[in-house]
Amino acid sequence: MFGFFTITLSITRIKTVFLQIEPNFKCEFGKNISIGDVIYINFGCIILDCVNITIGCHISNEPNFALYAAKYSIYPEERIVGGYYGKLITIEDNVWIGVTIDEGIVIGVGSVVTKNIPSRVVTAGNPCKIIRKITEKDKSRYLESLKHELKYYNLI
Repeated sequence: MFGFFTITLSITRIKTVFLQIEPNFKCEFGKNISIGDVIYINFGCIILDCVNITIGCHISNEPNFALYAAKYSIYPEERIVGGYYGKLITIEDNVWIGVTIDEGIVIGVGSVVTKNIPSRVVTAGNPCKIIRKITEKDKSRYLESLKHELKYYNLI
């Protein structure tokens, strides 16, 4: 077939896995991704798997779908300079993922995203709704502590 490849594997003769990955699939490590029985990964998928990402059975997604286990501070300027950590991602069975989630947002754990979400907002719920905009009040003291460390090491 043109433009994609299909992998069918038998694992310990108990389970058959069907994995179809379209071109331009990228992942950070790969070793932290666990998949279910039948998975379709659409064009341009990116998975940053700095920690475990579990994808259930019978999963499909829109082109340019991405899973980012990497997490940062809510405030965008703090995210730019650090505050990085990993958070586990689990996608249960029989899921179709097909919405646009814009830049600079936060989605609460357990949210069900049913429509596109605009930039720089905090959202949560089932269905996922905008709670508020991200503002200057969301700043923590992270940038201040970073400036102190940079001065300590004579970097500024």
